[in-house]
Amino acid sequence: MAPAGLLLAALGGGHALVIGILALATGAAGILLRSHLLREWDAMQAEQKAEHLRFETAINNISQGLCFFDGQRRLIVCNNRYATMYGLTPELVRRGTTLAQILDHRFSTGAMPAIARDEYVAWREGIAAANQRSDTVVTLRDGRVFEIHHEPMPDGGWVATHADITEHRRVQAEIERLARSDALTSLPNRLHFRERLNEALPTASATAPVAVLCVDLDRFKAVNDGLGHPVGDELLRAAGQRLRQCIREGDLVARLGGDEFAIIQTGAPQPAAAQATADRLIASIGAPFVLQGHSLQVGASVGVAIIDDPTTSADDTLKRADLALYDAKARGRGCVSLYRDPMADQARERQAARSTCVALEGAPGSG
Repeated sequence: MAPAGLLLAALGGGHALVIGILALATGAAGILLRSHLLREWDAMQAEQKAEHLRFETAINNISQGLCFFDGQRRLIVCNNRYATMYGLTPELVRRGTTLAQILDHRFSTGAMPAIARDEYVAWREGIAAANQRSDTVVTLRDGRVFEIHHEPMPDGGWVATHADITEHRRVQAEIERLARSDALTSLPNRLHFRERLNEALPTASATAPVAVLCVDLDRFKAVNDGLGHPVGDELLRAAGQRLRQCIREGDLVARLGGDEFAIIQTGAPQPAAAQATADRLIASIGAPFVLQGHSLQVGASVGVAIIDDPTTSADDTLKRADLALYDAKARGRGCVSLYRDPMADQARERQAARSTCVALEGAPGSG
């Protein structure tokens, strides 16, 4: 057989066959053949080592945990990131370790979701049995959040990547919080208020009405203009904290803009609960504020709309509360006014009167 044929046979037969061929080779030709085969064998071994090193380098330099399991739920290979994520010991990441052994360890160290072990195992077995790609998010007992991508293999095994998305979730939650919070007072903003109002209104009924209180600070403009915006901003922050202390648990207080705040109140007898809340906040805001060396005396006016019709829109609700607030200010500030249907007619009459005045002022000869 030619050297090339012998080499192929040797490589195909493994290490023992190579040794056998080398033992049979004699003479000068045999020496040359042994030398050639040994060089080929060494080259092949070096290439296998290099390939193994490249594979290990590749899987150990990805940011996700990576694991391969065969159809008998035995580990084929995993990377260092996977072992670190779940606190696995070197003995547990050897080829042939069963999934059950790994799960037992994870449960003993708390690196598992806050559910029973059997429940989790059944869930993972169900994913494997489905033989379909899947993406799931699990929250561990220690608060970490992992996203697992499952890719089935033809033999019933699978390859899975495990990504730690804890920080991503935290940042995402913070972005969402900031988008729905007032930057100055840290109270919910108008967007958050509208969301909660749209959730509450469809539940309104005669026996479970929804109350909306619009609150406006009295004499705030004088403070802002006289002492400057930094003091005005400090006053708004302090007023927001006082309002937060005046509401019941479950109520929502938000800053809508400027010196205007609003409260949503559910699950309380109305209008008595709204009246009691308004009285508390008027007394609280009316107490002196000491800010940046200044003692400030302001007040608050409150307009209340009680909604018992689940079809009432958020815009109509706020319009009613605003009309009641306008009435409270017209009655001398520091007052509470409850919306009544005639208020809408009165508001239209006032608007018509203003329009008439404007028209007369602009008429020929009016100057």
